[in-house]
Amino acid sequence: MKKIIAVILAFTFVLLCSSCKGSEKGETAAEKNTSAKAAEAVQTAVDIDLTKMSSTMVYSEVSNIMSEPDKYVGKTIRAKGSFSENEGYYFIVINDATACCQKGLEFIWAGDHSFPADYPEEWSEIEVSGTFESYFEGTKQYYHINNAQLTTV
Repeated sequence: MKKIIAVILAFTFVLLCSSCKGSEKGETAAEKNTSAKAAEAVQTAVDIDLTKMSSTMVYSEVSNIMSEPDKYVGKTIRAKGSFSENEGYYFIVINDATACCQKGLEFIWAGDHSFPADYPEEWSEIEVSGTFESYFEGTKQYYHINNAQLTTV
């Protein structure tokens, strides 16, 4: 009989301890679930986040994007670099690790913006995220980050 009571008490103690776990911060189960869903949404919102990579990895990934762009069409890309404009085309320019070489990705800023009034100053630091897509001008195919969100850094 003493063994049964001891087992019941041990079982009850384990249940009590496990039910208290995680509530030390005052979070309810619903709050934890909401936080987890929000974190998951942020992680899945961007397919390729160049802002989280080392400068060597960023430059390598951008090189891959430029050499095999069709593999990236439809993916959401986030990048940090410098703003540049050339004859009505807008670019985020990304340096390699030694800052000797640059690669630029064209982007189309979502919304109604006029150049130069609404755009950042040339070579200022920006972050862009949007969907990588292809487009045609005449018979020539090009690629850009479309419907981009732009923030200055």
